[in-house]
Amino acid sequence: MGIHGKSYRIGLEIGSTVIRAAVLSQQGREFSVRSYLTLNLEDEGVLSEESVEQTIAQWLAQQGLGTARLAIGIPQYMATMVLKNLPPCTGRKLQKMVEIETSQLAGLSDEPFLWDYCPMKGTEAQEHPVLIGCCRWGIVEQQIAQWQSTEMTVADFAMNGIAMLNVFLKIHGRDVGKDDVTILLNLEQEAVTLMILADGLPVYCSCLLPLGERLEQACRQKRVGATLKTVNVLDEPADSPVSMVLEALDNDIQEAVGNWRDQEGNPFAQRPVDRIAICGGCCKVHGLVEWLERRLECPISQFGPKVEGVVSPEYAVAYGLGLQAAEDVALPISLVPPEWRWWRTRQKRWPWLAAAVLILVFAMSCGQGLWFGRLREERRQLEAREQVLAECSRLIPEIQKSQKTLARLESEMSPLVSATLTNQRLLTVLSAAEHAVGPKDFLVYLGDAESFHLGKKTNEQQESAAPVRSRGTRRESMGIFGKKGVQTDGAGDKPSSEISQISEGEFIAAGYAAGGSGNIYDSIRKIIEGLEQEPDIAGCDIVSGTESAGREDIYALWLPYLEKKQLQEKFMRFCIRVPFVNETSGEGRR
Repeated sequence: MGIHGKSYRIGLEIGSTVIRAAVLSQQGREFSVRSYLTLNLEDEGVLSEESVEQTIAQWLAQQGLGTARLAIGIPQYMATMVLKNLPPCTGRKLQKMVEIETSQLAGLSDEPFLWDYCPMKGTEAQEHPVLIGCCRWGIVEQQIAQWQSTEMTVADFAMNGIAMLNVFLKIHGRDVGKDDVTILLNLEQEAVTLMILADGLPVYCSCLLPLGERLEQACRQKRVGATLKTVNVLDEPADSPVSMVLEALDNDIQEAVGNWRDQEGNPFAQRPVDRIAICGGCCKVHGLVEWLERRLECPISQFGPKVEGVVSPEYAVAYGLGLQAAEDVALPISLVPPEWRWWRTRQKRWPWLAAAVLILVFAMSCGQGLWFGRLREERRQLEAREQVLAECSRLIPEIQKSQKTLARLESEMSPLVSATLTNQRLLTVLSAAEHAVGPKDFLVYLGDAESFHLGKKTNEQQESAAPVRSRGTRRESMGIFGKKGVQTDGAGDKPSSEISQISEGEFIAAGYAAGGSGNIYDSIRKIIEGLEQEPDIAGCDIVSGTESAGREDIYALWLPYLEKKQLQEKFMRFCIRVPFVNETSGEGRR
């Protein structure tokens, strides 16, 4: 953090005599330029390369930037950049292909290389372009060792040429046409970097001879005390040392462009150069832009960040490195060791990891809350059921006691109900028989089925007869002309059954039917039909001889009378079963 509690990112372009820095401060999630700084090593009296890093650290600490994160620029002549059109692939497969390409760029060198790549948008000429950058591990290792002796935090190492390209794309990226060919020139004290853009792709990069040092030597050869700040290249004669240096620069540029056009399979070889954009410290030399426009016959413009409203091309590389430190570049090619890259990936993924942990904790909390609510509801239901079971346990003895009381009362009322029901049915049968029996027919027996069967003469006859159709409790039954009988219920003290069993009883009617001149069976049929005229009687039928066997005593008293009557008319005895409407078996037998 800085002195004002802000986070700073600094891009450092380290030259042999001049150090340029672009300071970016964080505002929320974005970074903006705070200031541009310049340190002249000659003015500070720094003569050895070993003390450069210490001098820079002290200089930044004096500016309140001792805790800023730095992106150090690597001179382009110490690194290699190339654009390759690879087969379509992503992920680890693309990484493996880039590794193979890097090993081919390294050639026969046994020294390890650091490399990085960035897939770019395809064009008609190159469908799957990938920009690859690499440098020797020893260069970065030396830089790391020198900066470890300071208290500064180095976040990244990047090529100066890539930094120049990122600044141009950020400032003029929208102005680059589809078919434009643009040359970028970084004119620095130590070297000149030339980069060619075609269809928005960096198709070629080359490092030329240094310009600033050669111009300064030429100025000193011209006259004592002359410097780049005082010379105007337009006023120099053709044979002056300054003009000869510029002629050499023109030849180097023409040769680099020619080498690019002569590349095998170059789809842009016949395209003319549309414009040239320059940056770097040597752009401030008086008349240099105009001289280059005359010799190259192409419009030339300067590019770089604006300082107080004025374009400052000397800070272009430093600004690009600052954007690299702030991770706000179109081509994020970084030449850092693998362990740094792994740590940076972890830092980038840390917010996602924290968010994932928060989501997991929130989901677990919600799940536990829902589970707790469910368990609480189940507990409430179980407690309610427990209360119901407790109430049932309390009521079961009372219900059992009530059932016993009901059974006792039912057993006490059963004889009364049975007697009442039997008398009512007897009156019903008598009423029906009054209308059913003809004037010459006569009824000799009427009683319930139990009395009819109990009146049989012997036990053997009872066993051979049909079973008793109705069961009931112990009671007495009496036919009109039959004998008194007693039946004991074989079911014992079974509760709540006597009334229904009694209600299913039936009566037996026996007598003699007069045949007259017609069929005697018609008289019996008329008696049955007359009995069924009563609504409560249905399904009357003649009792079979097997079932009525043993009750000849019913007819015995009337035999003398019939013998006398047979002299005049023909009579036939009948034995009819008279069930009531709730006796469903009578309908089936009929």
